[in-house]
Amino acid sequence: MKRLLKISLTYLVPAIFIAILIYGLNFNHQIRCILVEYDLSSLRKETDNLYVSAGMDKIDAALLKENIEASRKRLSHFFDTVYANPVFLAGDSENFMRTYGAQLNSPGMNHITPIGSYIVLGPKGLNRDVISHELVHAELVYRVGWWNREMEIPTWFDEGLALMLDYRYKDSDAMWNILTKKGEEAPSLKELEKMKDFIRITQKSPYLSYVTSMREVSRWWNVVGLNGFAEFTDRIKNGEHFPSAYKETENKFSRMTKK
Repeated sequence: MKRLLKISLTYLVPAIFIAILIYGLNFNHQIRCILVEYDLSSLRKETDNLYVSAGMDKIDAALLKENIEASRKRLSHFFDTVYANPVFLAGDSENFMRTYGAQLNSPGMNHITPIGSYIVLGPKGLNRDVISHELVHAELVYRVGWWNREMEIPTWFDEGLALMLDYRYKDSDAMWNILTKKGEEAPSLKELEKMKDFIRITQKSPYLSYVTSMREVSRWWNVVGLNGFAEFTDRIKNGEHFPSAYKETENKFSRMTKK
């Protein structure tokens, strides 16, 4: 027994170390966000859940806090109750996104981790639309759970839902008609399941992935509504696969509407 334990430890400890090393190399931006409490040389703590670049103007930081609060109200009007309480990291320079936001060419992004959501905002993302968009991602993962979000939720649903609270895309139907030639060149939802493919299509035609996703999720939401969405997230949280939960929720609430 002792020999077996010794052998197990001999291989287990290096395996754990290697796994941590690989995670650190591939997800170093996430780790920076997780350890934000210990990075107060370049960041300034404004509230328990908001860190801004040390040089951010006090007025800009105050406006950001107002925008975050207004964005949470926008979500509460839509979802009735907002449960997620992510950590925000916000900067006033382009370099900020490269340091904390996975080097994405984006005004904002969300690190979804097993221990919580970390929203990173660059100088072009300090507004209510971007903040609301990222808050929806955090709300969805709170409701279905991190593992289920990673394994079950396709990118098109995650992004399409977020766009419903992102008023930069209020003319999404018109944009979709123009970009797809009224559907003739529209990508299938299957093509938008994985983030890498979602981004690939977006790079070919800006906004195409986004407006296609929003078009479908808006259609579905108009059938199921808030109650249907709550049932859908409960189904996913309880282990049901996405295709079944999505379709069955729509079928149920479609029948209820017809009665």
